[in-house]
Amino acid sequence: MRKPKTRKEGKFDVTYINNITQLSHVSPLLAKVINDTLIDITNHNRSKVKDLYKDFTDDKEKMRDFKLLTKEEFLKSYSYLTEKEYDLTKIKEQNDKS
Repeated sequence: MRKPKTRKEGKFDVTYINNITQLSHVSPLLAKVINDTLIDITNHNRSKVKDLYKDFTDDKEKMRDFKLLTKEEFLKSYSYLTEKEYDLTKIKEQNDKS
């Protein structure tokens, strides 16, 4: 199994995953989000997938609670949000701290 290619785009290192077996080279949380999204692409109209899951880093109230509550407490409190949206927000927040 070859390691995926990574290149600099702005301030981020972008890793290009060409094969599902390359997911072992990214963080477990990111691998989970990628795998779940691939399943969604298979089961839904591809053009709608980009609208299915978005982070909520621009929502001050949610982000305040995001930092205070556990994942389980947060998702129970915001029952209309999905675990994928939570995970995407966690990834974005970690990247923004880097």
